[in-house]
Amino acid sequence: MWGEYKAIEPRIIRPLNGNEIFGTEFYLNIVDVFPKFSTEEFKKRAQENLPKIEVFNHAIKRIKGHPFWIHKPFEIHIKEIPYSEDEEIENFLKKDEEWIIPYDPVYDEENNDVQLLFNFKICQLEKTNQTKLTFGAAHIICDGRTIFDLYDLIRKVIQGETLEKDDGTLVSFDERECFQNTDESFYKPPKVWDEVDELHITPKIDDIPYKYITRHYIYDYAPISKFNRANGVTVQAMLMAILTRATRRYKNLPKERPIWCGVPVDTRFSSFATKEFKNRKYYRNNSAIYPKVIGQDTLMKDIQHCVEKLQEAKKNK
Repeated sequence: MWGEYKAIEPRIIRPLNGNEIFGTEFYLNIVDVFPKFSTEEFKKRAQENLPKIEVFNHAIKRIKGHPFWIHKPFEIHIKEIPYSEDEEIENFLKKDEEWIIPYDPVYDEENNDVQLLFNFKICQLEKTNQTKLTFGAAHIICDGRTIFDLYDLIRKVIQGETLEKDDGTLVSFDERECFQNTDESFYKPPKVWDEVDELHITPKIDDIPYKYITRHYIYDYAPISKFNRANGVTVQAMLMAILTRATRRYKNLPKERPIWCGVPVDTRFSSFATKEFKNRKYYRNNSAIYPKVIGQDTLMKDIQHCVEKLQEAKKNK
């Protein structure tokens, strides 16, 4: 199917699919501090160990404007961050609302059409005699869960452990081998989509700065957890209620108007996932489900309704 492209680039694995392509434009980042270690020693040990984990041996190449996965042996890219008092972890954490990190993709030095998927930033903290390591991975290669699995490998490297080989490979374009007992809805649009009317729910805003993102969001979990336990609801249901209520208010919609609310899910927990896929540790495994939400008379009833619809959607994912 893409033979003409493989003739140009023999390292091609396959094209990106529709779910993956949105993950090329930003990186997930984790920051942690360790007892001081040498940048050069870490670079040496990482280069010896991380190529054993197949997920690290990938890159994205654009050919004639089309993005493809290619196999590219891992080469570590480290940027050393100059020390300042603001980099010390207690000062760093105090400024959490100001945290931004540039969209800073790394490209192959020999070919700017090849986007590398991992980067490292190291700062030697002078005051505490620690090393702060920021690990960035393109969202296309990992999700919010699996990036922590990747970072656990990096911790082992820092601690002097030798990694065992892991040949877990990228799944096929249609990802069909990940699931079992599926019906035609696996490869055809669900019939329920015929019910969905197009509606622009956000205003059009020009010239949005897109090269900077906040590093993370902080939630005060204790009171939220207490509220959820007392009322038998979930954080996700609360978010669904907030989103749908805001949309109704912004668009002046009646509460009877159904809204399909996008909810991220880890597909490894799908009832259709194969045993092998359930045990997959790396790569990007997230997708979305779209529960149908009808407005209720009160906020609490909205949240409870979202719990019910979320559970229904999860059973069928």
